[in-house]
Amino acid sequence: MLQFARSQVGRVAPAGTPPRQGPGSTGRAAGRGASADGLLLICPSLVQAAKQARNLTHPLLCLDAIQYGVEHGGRAGLQKVRP
Repeated sequence: MLQFARSQVGRVAPAGTPPRQGPGSTGRAAGRGASADGLLLICPSLVQAAKQARNLTHPLLCLDAIQYGVEHGGRAGLQKVRP
């Protein structure tokens, strides 16, 4: 059983380390579908945050910055957070 598990490790987990991203990388997923999927996840989160934390504004502001970052890129989302 141990021999079988060792033989399957190479198939399940690729060898080596994942490629590193450079300092100029935004961490944004490629393609138009990535932003559409992100927006579909943010909308229910906004509704849930508004229901659970009625008197708090910072969860909504954080989600707005995340939504802006998904639409315009990670750096733009960070700039929206920072004055």
